[in-house]
Amino acid sequence: MPQFPWIRHSSIWIGCLDEEHALIIKLIGNVVSATLVGDHDKAARNVSLFVEAASAHFAYEEALMQAFAYPKAEGHAAKHRVVYVDMLKLERAVMQRSGEATVVPLANEISANFHNLLFPDDIGLISHIERVKSLPSERAG
Repeated sequence: MPQFPWIRHSSIWIGCLDEEHALIIKLIGNVVSATLVGDHDKAARNVSLFVEAASAHFAYEEALMQAFAYPKAEGHAAKHRVVYVDMLKLERAVMQRSGEATVVPLANEISANFHNLLFPDDIGLISHIERVKSLPSERAG
């Protein structure tokens, strides 16, 4: 049975975001595992939870980018949109009972994009937020 482990080197060292990342990866793995054993109901539940969790996570990150005027916000949001399209393809494949020949490659691609494309960018966002928060605030004069 394939595993979709949370890869610790992908950590951004912010607990709540890492927990969300780990949950997202776990849900992708649950979709694949359920698909491989032919449990459509479990696969459908998990793909819905996955899309919901990842969408909420993207919205939260994009709100942080806006709140802290992250200069690379548009590029990171564009990556979210690319991954979101693949998420919807995975959801459609599961709901249409497309089977492992379709579901597994999509899930692998999404997992790889989270680990290799999005998580490293999140580190840049967190570094930016830390820099902004450490700047002295302007005083009314």
